[in-house]
Amino acid sequence: MSNYVPPADKASGATVTAEEWNALKNGIASYLNNENIGNSGIHPTEKISGAKVDLTLNPTFTDHSARHEPGGPDEVGDIDIANSGTPVSNHHTRHATGGADAMTAASLDGSVLIPGSIPQGVTVQRKKQESFIQNALGLAAGPLYPRLYTLGTYTSMNSSGRGVIRGGFLYVCGIGATPNAIYKIDIDAGTETKFDLAAGQTARGLVLIGTDIYVLTYGAAGAPPKNMIRKLNNNDILSDVVDLNSGAAPNALVNTQHLRCNGDGTRLFCIASDSSFNYIIGVDTDGTDLTKSASMGATAKFGLAYGKRGSDERLWFIEAGATLYRRLLTGAADGSLALGGVTARRLLYDGEHLIVANNGASSIHQIVDPWAATMKVILLIPTPTTVLTTPTSVDNLDLEALGDFDLFDGRAAHFHGRSGTTPEAGLISIYPSDGYRAVARLTSHGGSYGPSSLAADQTYIYANYNTAGADCRIRRILRD
Repeated sequence: MSNYVPPADKASGATVTAEEWNALKNGIASYLNNENIGNSGIHPTEKISGAKVDLTLNPTFTDHSARHEPGGPDEVGDIDIANSGTPVSNHHTRHATGGADAMTAASLDGSVLIPGSIPQGVTVQRKKQESFIQNALGLAAGPLYPRLYTLGTYTSMNSSGRGVIRGGFLYVCGIGATPNAIYKIDIDAGTETKFDLAAGQTARGLVLIGTDIYVLTYGAAGAPPKNMIRKLNNNDILSDVVDLNSGAAPNALVNTQHLRCNGDGTRLFCIASDSSFNYIIGVDTDGTDLTKSASMGATAKFGLAYGKRGSDERLWFIEAGATLYRRLLTGAADGSLALGGVTARRLLYDGEHLIVANNGASSIHQIVDPWAATMKVILLIPTPTTVLTTPTSVDNLDLEALGDFDLFDGRAAHFHGRSGTTPEAGLISIYPSDGYRAVARLTSHGGSYGPSSLAADQTYIYANYNTAGADCRIRRILRD
């Protein structure tokens, strides 16, 4: 860009006419006002403040950051960290052993590690306590450990049915107090809280959907309603979902058991009976669309399982301990299987097969293909023995069978029962991923105890047991 060219010089004393002055003035103004000050018009020692430069007029400046992004003409390859001589690409060396910011021993919790990134045998919790692993790798003993907990506040409470874990607290149904209640227990802190049910209501079991706990209750017919589904929300506020004796007949249901939910947690199912029939009950979790479908006579029903494969959904239960029945979610019949004269008492679905647990020391548990047009037993599993001479096995799955304290925790099917020779509470666990390997262990420790409740979270199994309807204790067991 050229500079402004002034008029020729005049001699000293020469006259400047108006025309010359105007030409000079207008020339300078034109130069200044027509964007003629360019790079050559600004001295190198002069600086222009950024506040005086409008970058929006030039897309090269507004999109400048893109020049340094991947693929840009001035892509940044590496950056030195704080003038330390260590580039970002080699930053990890600062945290390695001997680095400027090396990680100290026992500074990482196992929860930050990707599961399976380190062999389980190295990191499994029980091997971290006073072991060679701890000494060799500097692993600190963690807070995860089994516990035997005896209720201290509500000592007369007898837990019943399936429990759930929410927010680190164990919630269980409890009988023994007046009225019956739902109990919230913090095992490590040793605190116990109860939420009273209505007069005459007894809780059968709990289901956790999201942060809401659904409660199935039963009792004699009449007012106030006893056979209900209720809800304990995340603030521990108890409310009614539905009276199972409302809506269409029958309205004389007196025995409700086995609360289950569907795959997406939008609908609940249970079994209920009057003096003549058992019914498959279905209801949405908001209390709407209550259905009742008669399912044979009022004989004992053991277990209730829900399963889904693709778009197919089914319910299964055991009738009179001898026949496995399959039902559509509407309750309509969809096949049956005679279980061969065994005393079938427990039923769980593992995502592929049904596991039928049978009662008695010589019992053989059964694995059933539940989806074929004709259901079929495909595998038999003998009752596992314990390491003790007496009792020799957890063989009694009949007592408190309707109490519903079995569960599949994603890795194993757990059936809480009791030994027959010297009655103690015990657990049979069957692992599908290990070829349906079965193990048994005692959950009580001396004395005549019976199983009363069962719950699980990602780390533990919570096996509750009691003696003579009192002295409730909780055995917290590591799942692995």
